[in-house]
Amino acid sequence: MSAFKSLPLEEVQAQIPNIVAGADLSAKVGYAAGIASGRTATLATNAAAFDGIITEGAASGLPVSIRAYGLAFAIVNGNSVNIAKGDLLVPTTGGVFIKLDEDTGGFYSGIAREAATTDGAKILVLIAPGYADAPDA
Repeated sequence: MSAFKSLPLEEVQAQIPNIVAGADLSAKVGYAAGIASGRTATLATNAAAFDGIITEGAASGLPVSIRAYGLAFAIVNGNSVNIAKGDLLVPTTGGVFIKLDEDTGGFYSGIAREAATTDGAKILVLIAPGYADAPDA
């Protein structure tokens, strides 16, 4: 029997390596993140800026962990528009996720695996960026 043991491939590749916080992200676990020049993490405020979800926050200039795909807990606003399991999510102001407007479609960053009806709720999200067409008129 081999003594070699490794992490599952999806665990190794899901985290983006060598990223530092571009601002104080120590209280931002579960928020949407984008990676700026110099491999610094900032809060993502739209799907185009999204690179992953912060799984370990840090003060500015310190290493931060960002999950690029797979499952992660995310902070959402399900208050103004309720979020149901299976809804497509996009980041908005402050890196919080909201439900994609189904009438307009567009880029999304993840899929809700749980429902939410309050602002600041923490739900399980499948990180799976993509594009949803608007319905035909």
